[in-house]
Amino acid sequence: MKIAELQPGDVLFTLLGQKVPALHTQIYSDDSHFPQTIIHAVDDPRRGGPSKLMATGLKTDGMLVYRCRNADLSYEAYATALRWAKYLVPYDQERKTLKEGYRNTIPSNVSEVPSNLVALMRLLFQGHGIFRAIKYTARRNEILCYPTDTEMSRGLTCTMFVILCYQAAALADKVLTTSQVCPGEKAVRISDKKMTSKELDEMDALAKTSQGGLDPVDVKAYKQYVGMLQSGNEYQIDWDLAGRDAPNRKPNPKLPGYKYVPSILCWKNPPSITSFDFAGAMTAGFMVDAKITTSEQLRVCLEEDKVGWLNKGFLDGSEKPDEDPEYKSKVQNYAEWAQNSRDRFNPIK
Repeated sequence: MKIAELQPGDVLFTLLGQKVPALHTQIYSDDSHFPQTIIHAVDDPRRGGPSKLMATGLKTDGMLVYRCRNADLSYEAYATALRWAKYLVPYDQERKTLKEGYRNTIPSNVSEVPSNLVALMRLLFQGHGIFRAIKYTARRNEILCYPTDTEMSRGLTCTMFVILCYQAAALADKVLTTSQVCPGEKAVRISDKKMTSKELDEMDALAKTSQGGLDPVDVKAYKQYVGMLQSGNEYQIDWDLAGRDAPNRKPNPKLPGYKYVPSILCWKNPPSITSFDFAGAMTAGFMVDAKITTSEQLRVCLEEDKVGWLNKGFLDGSEKPDEDPEYKSKVQNYAEWAQNSRDRFNPIK
């Protein structure tokens, strides 16, 4: 496949040569920043610098391309990637540790059979991924991951970013944005992990009234999701079996002055969340949990979804992308602009 054949929204996987598993996930955005641009969460090339979401120039070595058959969805995912990329969101290693730990505990009879792996990814989406997808879709016009009062956040990995771009593009017409759910308020954050038992009980009360607008089945599913989030081990990983040290994240309480809104209140009923056709909206290949899915697991899901996705093959590794003489200065300019943009999401400080 030639570079000129790439289209905005194409999902690119980096492999070692032409051998699986996929090691890295990117989304192609044409000439948005550089002559040929990819957007991805990547380790900062400067030694000691943080990992972050950023736009870089294309590299063709070992690059396998998948294209969504729904051109409108692909374009909206690309547009979403552009909006989120401008903030250069940092991320820490907890995300990688979690994915690797879970991957290492999947039985071989599941991880080595594509259909079994896809079935597991669907189960994770149903139990964990749906409300996570709604939460980030509500943030689609703002920063992807909120900076904390120390300017850092858990952020995201490369695969998580691409998944969220497609999920947010697919669900945009069913989910209110932050400004729509709380019009006129600036210190608002869409968040689920910080829900209190009192707030969850209030949802039960809302679901019992016709004016509440909440489906009782949705509320039950949401409370189960929040319970897993707050358990300290959302995916019940056996860390000894995983061969990793369990992440040791300190409690992150609500910041004073902010209004925290649960993702379930951003959903536009009808239909109910539990009856919505997510596969029809986002393609079956993206019915995965963004937080836990690895590059190879996503590649398998897209490969198995013949209705929604087309394997376009490998980029021609002998073909070199156009050089940009202003590449380094552009990267620096984007970094400075991104810092100023992120500052807007800490209105109370």
